[in-house]
Amino acid sequence: MKLRGNPKNKTNSKKNRTGFSEKELYSNNKIYFGIVTTGAVLLLSTLIYIISKILTWEKNIPSQNKELLKGMNSLKNISARLVIFAIILFIIITLLIISQEKDKKKIFQLAYYDNLTKLPNRRFFEDILQKFIEESEKFKQKVGLVYIDLDNFKVVNDTLSHTVGDGILRQVGDLIKGTLRQSDMVCRFEGDEFVVLLPGISGRNDAMNIVKRMINILQAPFISNEKKFYITASMGIAIYPDDAEDIDTILQYSNMAMNRAKENGKNTYSLFESHMNIKLLEKYELEEDLRQAIKKQELILYYQPQIDIKTGKMVGVEALIRWNHPTKGLIPPMKFIPLAEETGLIIPIGEWVLRTACSQSSKWTKKGFENLRISVNLSAKQFQQPDLVEMIVGILKETNMRPELLDLEITESVAMMDLDLTKRVLQHLRSKKINISLDDFGTGYSSLNYLKQLPINTVKIDKTFVDNITDDVSQQTIAKAVIDLSHNMDLYVTAEGVETWEQFTFLKFQKCDKVQGYLFSTPLPLDEIEKIISQDKGFIEKSN
Repeated sequence: MKLRGNPKNKTNSKKNRTGFSEKELYSNNKIYFGIVTTGAVLLLSTLIYIISKILTWEKNIPSQNKELLKGMNSLKNISARLVIFAIILFIIITLLIISQEKDKKKIFQLAYYDNLTKLPNRRFFEDILQKFIEESEKFKQKVGLVYIDLDNFKVVNDTLSHTVGDGILRQVGDLIKGTLRQSDMVCRFEGDEFVVLLPGISGRNDAMNIVKRMINILQAPFISNEKKFYITASMGIAIYPDDAEDIDTILQYSNMAMNRAKENGKNTYSLFESHMNIKLLEKYELEEDLRQAIKKQELILYYQPQIDIKTGKMVGVEALIRWNHPTKGLIPPMKFIPLAEETGLIIPIGEWVLRTACSQSSKWTKKGFENLRISVNLSAKQFQQPDLVEMIVGILKETNMRPELLDLEITESVAMMDLDLTKRVLQHLRSKKINISLDDFGTGYSSLNYLKQLPINTVKIDKTFVDNITDDVSQQTIAKAVIDLSHNMDLYVTAEGVETWEQFTFLKFQKCDKVQGYLFSTPLPLDEIEKIISQDKGFIEKSN
């Protein structure tokens, strides 16, 4: 959630980029130039007065008094030079004043306007919003605030260049400005974020009409270096005083509405609703609890058996994280993993999962369970860490785990984000004898052809394909194709989410290698999975 600081506090500080307030910046200069200018004018006036007196006295001096006339001429020459000096000084002061006014405008531009788009910046927004609110109270009007965030703009900077990105930001600012009324104002906050102020509106309908125009105008392609780019935006609307009665709250609420628009699929807008605030507070509480959970060791691993389809025996387990919350009980990963991804907590959590799983595998090996593989999921953020391979290898050494017993699972979508990076990382891991599985296959956008390029061992068929595999002919065809082509490329196939004997029978007939799912076992805590491991019974015979 992209919440910002407290605009009220920033507004009260009244500091520009120089670190001084406007009053501090200009008052001393004005006093200084005022004193010098007054002094120059007085000096000039005095000198002119003296020269006029000298000329008067000179007329009354007898021509025979040459010494006195000579002295008068010297005094007159000195006074004339002083007059010239005073005039030059006056001109210099005038030029300095003009220069100061220009500098003042430059400083004002730096302090209140964005250098890239030339739009008002965040500080200008905070000052003007306060004035708009005061006027709306006076005239019983409403003020709309629209928080705008460009969708997937980071991709433009990363894949094209920051120069192209800057050009698009300028175009976006101009396009938004062109859709607004004369009384409205668009400001660039930072990065790819803009805020629009809509003073004097009657309510939500007015704001929505303007927002729809902005969304529509952004549907057109952006042109840069004769290339077309499509950039959309998510927008959130909050209304003063309907939704909030102070600057920081209305800004926060419009931001929350914008995030809801992103959750709803992007390229759309959302109005602030009061329940959003409740959900935000719950989210913050959960985030803080999750941070404490890492420190207090409230996270635990459950293990789901993976069954060899031929023998019916357990040949591996998948390590799945759970959160044993002190008051809310056992929290499943779907409730907190997305939050961990968003906040970056997935990095320490992912490392903890890997270390704990490797440590447990090493203990099982010492107990005599020598060939039991353990699967660990890698998140998108983990996979993008530059030290990922070093971290994994370090944990293997630290825990004395046999690398061939570790199976790292990455999703299809993660693998396809950057195919070259994926190949490099996976090749490095495979060189260490670590196994790689492509998880959730079929749910992303890759094709079977990409499997040839990836140094993987196993393809995991996603549960969504297994669910209807006995009733849907197309699902059966897909599953059969995945199994056959994977085997042709010397890859193993594991089917997830097997819940019925009909599903199992079909997969066995198609020669799928391994299965896992509730038909055989739910994910189990350590003590229960160890009982099953020690019994070494076949799951299929047991289920029959």
